[in-house]
Amino acid sequence: FLTWMIESSDDNICQNTLAHSLVMDAHAKSRAYDAGTKAEKLLRKLVKNGGNANTFAYNIVINAYTQQQQRGGAVDHAEIILNEMEHLYTKEDYQDVQPDVVSYTSVISAWANSNRKTYGAKQAHGILDRMEAMNIQPNTITYNAVLKAWCRSEDRNA
Repeated sequence: FLTWMIESSDDNICQNTLAHSLVMDAHAKSRAYDAGTKAEKLLRKLVKNGGNANTFAYNIVINAYTQQQQRGGAVDHAEIILNEMEHLYTKEDYQDVQPDVVSYTSVISAWANSNRKTYGAKQAHGILDRMEAMNIQPNTITYNAVLKAWCRSEDRNA
């Protein structure tokens, strides 16, 4: 029913952030090959229709990309969503989309689990640096993900 409401061509049927978030989360949990794309499409529709796309909604999309079965490019898309959050928060002063420890750690973990070994480790570490620059306190999970990325890298100096 929620999917029908959201996918309806009648923009007045559902502008609800919660309904959109529930369906985006269902896509993420499905781990389908295109879960991230489907979740992002719903996020874009929510924003287009004037809904309140907040940190929680953006984090669901990041999670959908990091959980989907089709891995090619998924980590890149998750990082693009994080970049968008940073831009909205810092450049457009959109306070509802402030990236949090979940936003950053999810993308760092995705890079740590990617097959792009040394590049992934550098990306993960760079995101940690950005996180700290935004005064977001990393947690144990964040640091462990960065360590995992470096352990999986092919960099002899890691």
